[in-house]
Order: sequence, then C-alpha cells, then structure tokens
Amino acid sequence: MKTIARLLIFFSLLMVAIPGCRDTGLNADHSGNINAHELFTRQHYAVENRRSGLSWISDAVAFEQFCRRFPRKTIGSGDCGSYAVDFEHEGVLVIDMGTKNTSGYSLGLAQSRVPVLDGTAVVTVEWMEPPPDAFLAQVITHPCMAVKLPNTGFTKIRVVDQTGRNRGELALP
Repeated sequence: MKTIARLLIFFSLLMVAIPGCRDTGLNADHSGNINAHELFTRQHYAVENRRSGLSWISDAVAFEQFCRRFPRKTIGSGDCGSYAVDFEHEGVLVIDMGTKNTSGYSLGLAQSRVPVLDGTAVVTVEWMEPPPDAFLAQVITHPCMAVKLPNTGFTKIRVVDQTGRNRGELALP
C-alpha cells in the first residue's frame, strides 16, 4: 500500500513538473490541455461505402479538397473560406462515423479542453447512435465532424466517446 501511495505522489509531482519543461503547443494551458474547436458536423458528403476513421488535414489545399466533397448546399458554396484555420499553427481532425443506412447518427465535440497525455491528444466526442428498436428513415448518411486543433504538443490523437470507448487513433505525420 505504501508503494502505491509513493507512486501516486511521484506521478503527481511529475505531472506538475512536465508541463513547465516542454512546449505544450499553441492554445495550451498549464495542465497540458489544448483547445479544440468544432468547425462543423455534416451528415452527407460525396463518398460511398465509407468506413469509420480519423484523418488529419495539415494544409489549406487538402482542407479545400475535403470541403469540396460536400454538396454545395450543406457547406456554403463548397469552399472552406468561412472556417478560419491557421495551418501554420493548427490542423483539422476529421472524425468519420462511416456509411450508415438510416438516420439517427450524429457526432459532436463533448469537450473543448483536450488533455494531452504522454504525447497523445485525447479528444472526447458525443457519438450518437439510434436505439436498435427505433423507427428511422431509410437513408444513406455519412456523419462526420471537423475539429480544429493546434498542430504542436502531441504526436498522436485518440478519439473516445462519451462513455470512454475508443473510437479511433491516429499517429500524426
């Protein structure tokens, strides 16, 4: 029991010391958290049979190409001009639920403060799925979300849902 208490004290002190010794990235606070900003969530975009997953967009050209996948009526005129991202200091995390055969699925950013643990940014989302016995519209959807994050202070991203279930991991280039 004494060993566990000593370990807890050691790691507590270590967690206090580490943020002061490293660059936690832009928009980081002293606890090692970074700010996340939900740019948009969408239900439809021009892909077929998409699997769930994560992707990182690190430049304006790739972000513009991503935005062109959406029908014009869902994201302005098909460009990303209204979403301010400074790609010198920020990137965009795309969280994709994959192809769904009914309505009732959605994504949302659960917390704007993202902890960085051992070089991994842990993004918590609200991953909503309809109940199995729900009456739903039969429609193909592709729920996804774009989240702006600083591009320094971590080398990996883990996305977890509101219950703590791991929904994906991504190592940054």
